[in-house]
Amino acid sequence: MRSFAAAPEESAATTVARLPRITRLLALAVRFEGLLQEGTVRDYADLARLGGVSRARITQIMSLRHLAPVIQERILALPAVSSPTEEGMNERLLRGVAQRYDWREQMRMWEELIRQPEEIDKRRIGRRAGRVNQMGDVPKCTWGGK
Repeated sequence: MRSFAAAPEESAATTVARLPRITRLLALAVRFEGLLQEGTVRDYADLARLGGVSRARITQIMSLRHLAPVIQERILALPAVSSPTEEGMNERLLRGVAQRYDWREQMRMWEELIRQPEEIDKRRIGRRAGRVNQMGDVPKCTWGGK
């Protein structure tokens, strides 16, 4: 009789690849839009109550639908990642893009963000530390005499 060893348990270090957060947020915006069109919910306030978030957050998520269709397709086609640090794009960076009415300008901005992933990382790190100005620059240290 042959004995089989039990399958080893997955370690905590084993991670499962999942869609980037920006992809999931855009998919959520598409779903929310459908609920609004169907009349399942009346407005952003209903969505906010159901989701346990503010109306402002719903507005931020829904603004992703203002992106050019090509950009939305690219976001929805982003590959799965195994950790948040692998995600190059985030919703906050795309807010400025979504505010532009001209889709050609949006595409130019999108391409610029895609070409400069190190800039995305610099902005993300600086924002986490609360040190990014309105232009997205991390100011140099002015204290300490250097």
